[in-house]
Formats: sequence, structure tokens, C-alpha cells
Amino acid sequence: MDFNTEAMVSERKSVKLSGQLKGEEHRNQISEMMSRLREQDFGYLELDLEKVEDIDFDTLALLLTIKKELQENNIAVELANVPERIQCILELFRVQGATN
Repeated sequence: MDFNTEAMVSERKSVKLSGQLKGEEHRNQISEMMSRLREQDFGYLELDLEKVEDIDFDTLALLLTIKKELQENNIAVELANVPERIQCILELFRVQGATN
């Protein structure tokens, strides 16, 4: 699993996730990355999933929980470039607005 965090503009952040996002170790890495990001001042976060090959349910649930928590703190979050197979899972569970 790879993370590439970029500052797009001072208030905009982009995180590009890639590879196999499965297991507790990957969830811990995502949580640690988000802890570091929360220390920064930004109003928009893009989670780019274009290069995610596979994701387990718990990791997807973690990303959605992070999205919800940030939105509750007035930070806009977008799941971008969601692969079709992941989009199908989101639709299966009727996650409304998960990708915007």
C-alpha cells in the first residue's frame, strides 16, 4: 500500500491511495496518516482511489468513517476516481454521497 499526500493549495489536500488496502496493518497506516493530516489546517480533502487494486470491508468502512468525521468538522471530503468494483460495493450498501 502506498500513500502520496500532496498539498494542492494551502487549504486543499489530496491523498492518493494505491495497492491492496486490506488488513489491520493498512487500517493502522491510514489512521496514522489521518492523524498527521488533522494537525494541519485544510478545508478540503480528496481521497484518490484510482490505483486501489482491492479493499476489504473494514478498510472501506474506516475511509467512510474518516469522511464523516471530517465533514462534521466542516472539511469537505471527496472520494475521487473510485474504481468500478469499489463503487459497486458502495452502491450495494447504499452509501449515499460516498463519492462526493
